[in-house]
Amino acid sequence: RTHARTHATHIHTSTRSDHEDTHINNVQQLTPDLLGPLPGGGVSDVIGSPNNEGILMFKRAGLYYVMFGACCCFCGEGTGVEVYTAPKPLGPYSYRGQIARSPTGASIWRAQTGSVWFTGADWVLYGDRWQSAPDHIKAHDFSYWTPLVFTGDGAVQPIVWQDNVTIHY
Repeated sequence: RTHARTHATHIHTSTRSDHEDTHINNVQQLTPDLLGPLPGGGVSDVIGSPNNEGILMFKRAGLYYVMFGACCCFCGEGTGVEVYTAPKPLGPYSYRGQIARSPTGASIWRAQTGSVWFTGADWVLYGDRWQSAPDHIKAHDFSYWTPLVFTGDGAVQPIVWQDNVTIHY
């Protein structure tokens, strides 16, 4: 008899208390009850450069994806979305590109990464559009959803702003 063993992981941004510009991203293996780090468990290398947040992770077609953007603390201009992939949850991760900035560096979606989910037909990226509410109440800020488009090798195509999208279920 064989036993399948899975390992839950937690992806997080950590900071040092002495300097805020050290937001770093990595993946850490969790205990079976998901309540803490597994003693002696694995931790990935730092993913990307410091000063990033809004990190998310998902698995598609045998690849683990990590996405995040630059720290901007509820900024109205939005962040980029850097994409990294790995064959295993703890890496090693490879940089696959920036999908939310134009070649000039302007934000395409004026949002910050929130989550990715699979509808059964589409992989959808959700972003928080900080400072977008006409009444300037944070709880009224808009959201943006966009289907992700993948290439044959697993790269993610740059986001193309659309005022209206159809999400397939």
